[in-house]
Amino acid sequence: MEEFNAEKELQSLREKRKIQRKAKPYLASKLDRVGFEILSLYCNGANPTEIHAWLLSNTNIKVARTTVYRWIQKHGQE
Repeated sequence: MEEFNAEKELQSLREKRKIQRKAKPYLASKLDRVGFEILSLYCNGANPTEIHAWLLSNTNIKVARTTVYRWIQKHGQE
């Protein structure tokens, strides 16, 4: 049985974490397809709940209201 080598274990852990920390590619959101419409509604005074209702009734996109809210927070400042 091998003796425990802390330096070797630490180096192994750091190499694994380095691989895990690599930037992940951006995955396109379902909302990106209608982003212009979402931002237009938002700029004209619609709140995320109203935009969510619009998405359900006028598009084939089903997402949570919080997803709409987060998408607006991310893309509305551009």
